[in-house]
Amino acid sequence: MEMGPLTEDELVAAAEELGRRCSGGEVILLDGAMGAGKTTWTRGLARGLGIAALEEVRSPTFTVCMEHTGRVDLVHVDLFRLGEEGRAGVLSAAFEALGIDDTVVGRAGAVTVVEWAELWAAPPSSALRIRLERPKNISDKRVITVLGHAQWSAGWP
Repeated sequence: MEMGPLTEDELVAAAEELGRRCSGGEVILLDGAMGAGKTTWTRGLARGLGIAALEEVRSPTFTVCMEHTGRVDLVHVDLFRLGEEGRAGVLSAAFEALGIDDTVVGRAGAVTVVEWAELWAAPPSSALRIRLERPKNISDKRVITVLGHAQWSAGWP
């Protein structure tokens, strides 16, 4: 299913609506090029999860994983740097080395968002996969494509 083209406010509102539906344990996989809006979308989701310090929800490119506390916690993972130098597809070992495992990804009481999820060799089958794109010749709008619905996301958007 495709939504858009959306303004930034509409993109954030769509993510916020999904965040309101989450209760913890959900995994959301975000695909899209640099600047497609993955972190902006995640900030909207965080608002729906009740994260108070939205200004702290930023790309964890260099830290790889950031956690935020709210009504439902947010675990925000960015795989971009782990996919550099041809390392894509070997992330299970990298996740383990970083301490990102089942106690972090998909844990009860938290939603896990993974940016650059196409680099994850074996994501959970229960995850919701979303692609964000900039339409050609429209730099201030985004298109959301839901590539696979998870049972928990039924009815969204």
